[in-house]
Amino acid sequence: MTRGALAVTAVMVSAMSCAAQDVWFLSPVSFGVKPGERLEVAVVRERVEERVGDAADVPPDAAAFPTELADWVFVRGGGEQWNLHHPDPIEAAPARIELPMPTVGVAMIGMDCAPTVETVSPARLRAFIAEQAPRFTDLRIPEAAGGVRVRVHRSAKALVRLADGRTEGMASPVATSKAGQRSEIRLNVDPTVSAVGSEVPVRLYANWKSRMGVTFTATHVGSGESRTIDVNEYGNGSVVLDAPGVWRLEFHYFETADDDEADFDLYSATLTFKVAEEVER
Repeated sequence: MTRGALAVTAVMVSAMSCAAQDVWFLSPVSFGVKPGERLEVAVVRERVEERVGDAADVPPDAAAFPTELADWVFVRGGGEQWNLHHPDPIEAAPARIELPMPTVGVAMIGMDCAPTVETVSPARLRAFIAEQAPRFTDLRIPEAAGGVRVRVHRSAKALVRLADGRTEGMASPVATSKAGQRSEIRLNVDPTVSAVGSEVPVRLYANWKSRMGVTFTATHVGSGESRTIDVNEYGNGSVVLDAPGVWRLEFHYFETADDDEADFDLYSATLTFKVAEEVER
């Protein structure tokens, strides 16, 4: 399957909601997998105003996996890449899909979703921008009685470490490779072997372009502590991983839509990984 073959038709979400404020994260059942095992993965949907800390090691089972929107799901690692189009959920656990794993190093799991045109109230959209994309607070939001139409392009990524008995303490080039997603948070250091307290540089991409002078958010899931981090005019930013456990990074970028289908385009990228309490060397 090639990226050019992916469908780009936007799905209309007609109900008035704050769905455009839902942030999606890939949530593996485990962040340490034996080589050759298959891994179950779900999607965490978080609404900004309802966020609470939870245990990300066990994915949620309330909502079915968004298989119809999952245009591209991939697994990269061990010199291989598996590409899936609308993967079927597990019959006994419809919130999850099952994915193959490589044999060594790190597995990068990614998902690009078909764009959805979602309607959100002007007040809720302003609140989302203030919380998650403060560099866009000057965006002129129309006072539309029927709501503002936001075309949402969601991309999500997760890193999983393979417990192969040889490479657990070794940095993997897979973790820092460019995924080729529409939007992504690209790491310059492998966080799965970074010691607690390490600083991890990142670059942000939206609609396939590197973005400068914006912000991203880093959340330590166990404590619920979150911080907004600036990216400079050269496109460089970094996060200090000051606690072990699961971390979620997210980046949101707005553009005024250039057609009549939506008022704005929102490009969202998320990344999930786990920092070990101690790194084997």
